[in-house]
Amino acid sequence: MSQELAEMTALPFKVELQGKEYTLSNMTLGLYAELQQWAEKQLYKKLHDRLKALPADSEDKDIREIRQQLKDKIVNISQGEIRFEIATIMNSAEGAAYQLFLMLKKNHPEIKSPEDCKHLVTFERFNQLQKLVEGDVDEGDKKSPPAQS
Repeated sequence: MSQELAEMTALPFKVELQGKEYTLSNMTLGLYAELQQWAEKQLYKKLHDRLKALPADSEDKDIREIRQQLKDKIVNISQGEIRFEIATIMNSAEGAAYQLFLMLKKNHPEIKSPEDCKHLVTFERFNQLQKLVEGDVDEGDKKSPPAQS
């Protein structure tokens, strides 16, 4: 089956990564929503950790201002107003690993977490994986580059 037909019908397709064939689900709206929720949680955690690192009772005007900005950003996550930061997380290497996890988990029960996919997301394959996720793949791109030793 061609990649185009798989995309139009949301049928899974096969890809070879590190010498092993995997069956990937297409990135449906449901999977994309899961990815976005994951990215929002990652951003929330990052902002919350920064907020906790600053002294809450500081008299320093700059620290109080930074704390308020962080609080505002945390509120804005739930209101969907910081799409750029969320998109940055989604397009990171960690985001690519999570996307790959979402696309693999249905057809590969042995893959139980995004950690199980991180070894598949190497610098050399990052662009190839992004193409897979975006559905912009030539038939020749479906084979992974040889593993580096």
